[in-house]
Amino acid sequence: MSIHLNPGDIDLLEKLALGLLVHPGSSPVSKPRLFLGKIPEHFPIEIPISEQNLVIGTLARSETQIEIVLEGNLTPEEVFSFYRAQLTSQGWHEPENLRSQGGGFIHSSIGPYEMLTFCQESSGAGLTLHIVSIESATTMVRLNLSLDRSRNPCKPRASMQNHRKLQGMIPRLVPPPGAQQHGGSGGSSSDEAHTTTTLTTHLALDALTTHYADQLTQAGWTKTNTGASGPVAWSSWHFTSEEQEPWSGLLFILKTPEKPDDYFLYVRVTWSKPASDQKLTDWFSNSSTFSIG
Repeated sequence: MSIHLNPGDIDLLEKLALGLLVHPGSSPVSKPRLFLGKIPEHFPIEIPISEQNLVIGTLARSETQIEIVLEGNLTPEEVFSFYRAQLTSQGWHEPENLRSQGGGFIHSSIGPYEMLTFCQESSGAGLTLHIVSIESATTMVRLNLSLDRSRNPCKPRASMQNHRKLQGMIPRLVPPPGAQQHGGSGGSSSDEAHTTTTLTTHLALDALTTHYADQLTQAGWTKTNTGASGPVAWSSWHFTSEEQEPWSGLLFILKTPEKPDDYFLYVRVTWSKPASDQKLTDWFSNSSTFSIG
């Protein structure tokens, strides 16, 4: 059965799509535009497209913020290889401090997810690739192009760089086969990072402990202690960062009582501050307060 749309329906469909796609709270810009099945003519930047990818369309949020959506059967690794080769030959580069370092619990609801960022010094443009495997043989690629130097992803704030660095110290943790990781949160400070998730599975607590401990061991972590009591299992770890600094890790798994098939998972890493650094703060924590009478 085919569906026939009249011009009025098409206009409403375009307004609905734009209303859903344009970011809420963004600054007022000129009217965003949709280009179905193509990249607009006279596009300011040459964007390579693989023959194995189909252009679903382009959303121009403004003259400087554009998103291109592709679909194909290339794996994320093949997409990475294609764009690294093509963009490098066109003068783009991948900043070291923006390389994908995403760690922590990988949500299984949207499949494997990856991101890469490229910068072009000559134009000041930034291009971010978001890659999601949405079906067994389908990969969705979203190319976010920024031509605005003030909003260029290639010049992130120092705090964001630090956040990426710390989050990257937590290995990518995937669920066991047939289990679902969903929800959760994460964050970081100057010397700490953490991530949480909810896992739904029929597996027992000891099997889950082994599953995640194996992934931490493969990432170069060394177990220092472990324990279990009732619905709780935990293990402590240590590892060395790329800067050869000592760090500590904690894995915590709780079987939730209200939902027998749900577990709360928590991973935290902290910098093992040398004793010499700790002494520098002793004057403040150990000093008595005084008042002028």
